[in-house]
Formats: sequence, C-alpha cells, structure tokens
Amino acid sequence: MQGTAVRRLRARAAPKCVRRGRAPGRGGAGLMPLPQEKGHRSLSLSTDDVPAEERRAYWEACVARFHLATRIDPMEGIPFRASVEANSLHDVTLARSSTTAQRGRRAALGPGAAEEERCLLLINLAGTIHLRHAEREVTLGRHDMIVIDSRLPSEYSMPEGATTLSLNMPRQALVERLPGHADFAAAKLPADRPMQPMTIGFFSNLFETFGRKAAELRSATSLRLAGHAIDHLGIALGDMLETPAPASPYRAALLGRIKDFVEAQLHEPLLGVQMVAAKYRISARYIAMLFREEGTTFSDFMRQRRLERARRQLEALDATARQIGEIALAVGFVSQAHFSRLFREAYQTTPRQYRSAFDHRLALPRDQKGLTGGESEAC
Repeated sequence: MQGTAVRRLRARAAPKCVRRGRAPGRGGAGLMPLPQEKGHRSLSLSTDDVPAEERRAYWEACVARFHLATRIDPMEGIPFRASVEANSLHDVTLARSSTTAQRGRRAALGPGAAEEERCLLLINLAGTIHLRHAEREVTLGRHDMIVIDSRLPSEYSMPEGATTLSLNMPRQALVERLPGHADFAAAKLPADRPMQPMTIGFFSNLFETFGRKAAELRSATSLRLAGHAIDHLGIALGDMLETPAPASPYRAALLGRIKDFVEAQLHEPLLGVQMVAAKYRISARYIAMLFREEGTTFSDFMRQRRLERARRQLEALDATARQIGEIALAVGFVSQAHFSRLFREAYQTTPRQYRSAFDHRLALPRDQKGLTGGESEAC
C-alpha cells in the first residue's frame, strides 16, 4: 500500500494500541490490527479518516483482526467506506460492521499455517450476501446466519450498505459443543428457524450491553460470557444439524460430480471416501450424508459400481482371454478371493461360471494366481 500512514483513528478504550506497520498481504506502510489480548476490550474503527488509496489495506487489517483474514475488492466506481465496532471477550470477539459494496476472497489454511483455526458466525442484519464456502453456494437474507470455517476457502459479495454482526471464536471450542457434528462449515441458520429470534436477540443484546459496560466487567465475568456465547451458538447449530434438511439442488449436483469421479477412478485400489473428501475439500461425514439421502452408503455405491463394471467385462468377447484376477484388478479389487465372494453374493454365481455362460466358443484357459488370496476353484 502506498501513501502516508493513517492520520487519525477513531477508537474507544485504548487508541494508543494502534501502531504503524504492514497490513496483511500488502506491500507498504499501513495500519496493523490491534494485538490479540486476553480480557475485554471495546473499539470503534472507521475508514472515514483514512486516505482513499489506503482504505482497502486498512480495512483488510481490520477484517483480519475481527473476522478472518480476507482479500477485499471494493466495487469499482463506488467510494469505499467501512466501519466496525468490536467487543472482545478473551479469545471471542463480537463485531458489528457496515460497508459499501465489496467482494472478498479467502484462501484455505495450508499445512503448518501459523494462523489459528477459528470459526466465524456471520449474522446478516441488512442487505443480501452471497457466499461460496465448503463447496456450497449460500445466500443470506436479513437475519439469516452462517458459520464459516477458517480452514476452508471462502468467497463473498456484499451490497451497498451491508451490515453484519459476527462472532469470532476458536474452532475447537465450537467442535467441543457439537459432538458428532464437526462438519458445520457453511451451515446456514435461516431466519425462520424456531431458535433464530432468541439467537439474534441474545447476540445483539450481548453486543450492546458489553459495549456500554465493558469497563465494569471483571475478567472472570467476560470469560464466562465468552463461553456462554459459544454455548448458545452450539445449541442453535445442534438444533439445525439434527433436523433433516430438504432436498438441495446443490447437494444433488455435488453428489453427481462425486459419482462421476468414483466412476472414473474405479480402477484405483486406494479409492475411498478420504480420497473423494480431499478432491472436493469436504468432510467424509458430509459425503456420508449425501449418500445417506439416497438410501445407501459410499462403500455400497463404490462396491456396486465395481461389480457392475467387472460383470460387463466378463460379458465381453475377449473375456475368455483374460484371467479372472486381471479383471478383478482392473476394477480396483486387490484380492481375487474377495472379488469372487462379493460377485457370488451379488449375482448368485461365480465370475468363472458367469463368463462361461456368455461365450463357449473358446476353451477357457486355466486362470493363474494373480492377486492376493489366489483363485479358488469356486471362481
């Protein structure tokens, strides 16, 4: 970022804590976010007194401090303005932000990243926000909420006058409150959920009350409030995650892509749910949910597709020239005995008998041992 440093910063509580430095991801002098400190702190920051050419880097520093580090792209032709009021409760931060139209993009945390794994609850108070996170497209209307996981990439667009209330917290703290539901990235809490009015009221009142009474609270009290805030979010998320979701066009499209990928990789013995999860940057639990909605499992689907491909290869004209073990290996089975057992269970006959029924023109060569487990006479 080029130009002089910020000339004046409007801050409540401790303005002296702000110092010159380098803004995240930028190349010149700028304004660093406030240092992370335990205890409670209330601040009000704005771009109003920041030179126009420095505003984006300044706001990126604010976003990194109170939300999640993000690359900001203001809309062209619109003077960029933004402001935030933030109340920090130990390692939890409540922030209310307003901004002109902008887009944001955040990369996934890489292996060994120094940045702590955190989550952000984003409550939309005004405008319509469009997000892409955890392979999901989400639109937030007024009073809709979403949970963003810092480990995963995200993109968003906000309109002019967008206003949000956010809760930034350690990811592990939320995981501990949702046993069995660690896949909450991009979990949307719609405004019409039964708990939504209570949840919005709780966080709004906590934000307003803490902003007025921060100086009067003891450190132990702010620590309990931080825990209570995460408790409340855990209850709201648990209520939503345990309720069956309606059919989603996006989930159907994602499931179709997963099936296509599995079909293309059937020959790979190491193909499994972890490989697919890594490919699409989603969790194994989410994949299980997608297949469960169709009344099956990932393992059952993959096994059925492998057996079906093997069956078609056994019907081919050149099948008698191939060993049973060769066909099993070609569709991803590493044990010929295991393949023969599964084939018999699915089709009530052995692979050898099935092949013989389709072509008696060539004498069947004796299959040799080729895979782990060899070939039994029942093959």
